[in-house]
Amino acid sequence: VRVHFLITGPGIAPNSTFDFPATNVDLAPTLLGMAGLDPPAGMDGKSFLPLLVTPPPPAAPKLPLSVQRHLDSYPLHQVHAEWRSQVFFEHYYVGLGGYCGADSPIELPDNNFIAVRSIGGGAVGADSLTTRSPLGNLLYAEFQHGTDGNVDFATPAHFELFDLDTDPWQLNNTYAAASDALKATLHQQVQEWLRCRERSCA
Repeated sequence: VRVHFLITGPGIAPNSTFDFPATNVDLAPTLLGMAGLDPPAGMDGKSFLPLLVTPPPPAAPKLPLSVQRHLDSYPLHQVHAEWRSQVFFEHYYVGLGGYCGADSPIELPDNNFIAVRSIGGGAVGADSLTTRSPLGNLLYAEFQHGTDGNVDFATPAHFELFDLDTDPWQLNNTYAAASDALKATLHQQVQEWLRCRERSCA
C-alpha cells in the first residue's frame, strides 16, 4: 500500500526520499520531533525525521536546536536498527456509530480484516544497517464475519496469502499451500500487531 505524501522542513533536502516502510501513525512523532518535543507515552508510531534530514555542510546554517535535539536523541544508526520490516493495516466493524452504516458496502459482514505486509528483499538504507523481512515480499490477511458488535478476530473465517514478487496483483491466494510453520508465524504476527500499543508496536 503506497500513498503519496509530501513534507518540507528544516534539514530536509528537496526531492529527499527513503525506502523504509512508514505509515500515518508515524506522522505525529515526526512532526513533534521537528519541534523538539518527545511523543507522549500513549502515542503509537515512530519519528522518521532522521531518515529525511541531511546533515548541513560546515558553511551552511545549522539546523534549528529543536531538530538537532531530536536527531541527537534518536541517532540514525538506532533508527536503522529498530525500524520495522512490516506494515499492519486493518478494517473492521466497531459497533453502531454515525459513520458508515450497515447499508454501506464498506460495512459488509465479510469486509472485516487485519493484514500485515512483509517487505522482503535485500538490505535497505544507505549503510545497509537494516535488512528486510526474512519472510519475503508477502501480504497476509485474516477475515472475520460480523456486524453485531466489535470484531476481535479471535475466530478468523478466511485467510489470504500473496507472494507479491510473483503475484503483484494478488490474484493467486497461496494460503492453502503454505507450510504450517509459515501460517503459524504470520498468524502470530498479525495478532500481535492488532493488540500492540505505543512503543511495543514495531
